Amino acid sequence: MSQWAHAGNGWNNHVALCRHVAASLARCRFWIGGLMGDKPDVSGALARLDRALLSLELAVDKRRDKGLSMKALQGDLKRMSVERSDLTSSLESIKARSEKLEGANEEVSRRLGAAMESVRAVLEQHGG
Repeated sequence: MSQWAHAGNGWNNHVALCRHVAASLARCRFWIGGLMGDKPDVSGALARLDRALLSLELAVDKRRDKGLSMKALQGDLKRMSVERSDLTSSLESIKARSEKLEGANEEVSRRLGAAMESVRAVLEQHGG
């Protein structure tokens, strides 16, 4: 079984495979260059191969960086979801407390009104 079968799934497996292929192609380029010398056709092909390998490596690095960014964004999203849930719970608790205080405020206001009416009635009865 090859080393790629043990590398796991996902993008890291592709990155490792691309780097292995690039290294193999670089060795082939060196070997072919030694056999063929500086013939123009071979030199041009080797130059194109070098550019293609560089382009491949840059693309692999860029994709890996995007993958890391995506993981960071997913972590941020998860953290924000937990925070949103916590804030929702806090808001519901505060809303329940506010409703309870409003009910208590109405009861106190009703009782004060009743007490004031009782004081007025007593004052009127005693000539006040």
